[in-house]
Amino acid sequence: MEPLLPVVAARPPGVLRGTVRAASPEGPLKDVLVRVLDPTPSVPPAVPLVLEERDGRFVPEVGAVVAGQGLVLRSSARAAHTWSAARGAVPLFRLAQPAGAPELARALAPGEGPVRLQCEEHPQAVTHLFVQPNGQFATTDEAGHFEVRGVAAGFHTLEAWRSGWPARRQTVEVPPGGVRELQVQLGR
Repeated sequence: MEPLLPVVAARPPGVLRGTVRAASPEGPLKDVLVRVLDPTPSVPPAVPLVLEERDGRFVPEVGAVVAGQGLVLRSSARAAHTWSAARGAVPLFRLAQPAGAPELARALAPGEGPVRLQCEEHPQAVTHLFVQPNGQFATTDEAGHFEVRGVAAGFHTLEAWRSGWPARRQTVEVPPGGVRELQVQLGR
């Protein structure tokens, strides 16, 4: 007869919720990517991330996609665009979109660091995207708030990243089925 093994109940996932603030000048920070650095992969969403160039700027200005998730490039302007993407000094793609052409679809390969995507005709239209193995990320709103749901209970490394600012990493503990409230401070 084989020995009986103890039954371990699955620990329900928790939530990371908080605010990202600037150290100086003091205040909330919008467009900060907050992500859990966990290599556990998840199934990518069937819905692509839509990046829209609107009035010479990208919406969103920072974000993430799950590895394998599609990316759609859209413009509200009736002008020609040349989209280029690079990870560091390594070019990933360069796509031309004639005036009035339909949106373009693309995928980004996993890799370290953000992908810088820009419109060559509109130099201020720049966004930064991370390719994550899973969907454990959020972007801060106008008040600096974020919420990441479905985080496995236990200890994790959390990273807060904003273009032009040093990234901030900290270890956090997520309670089973509970909420961990955080205050993250970024400084230059």
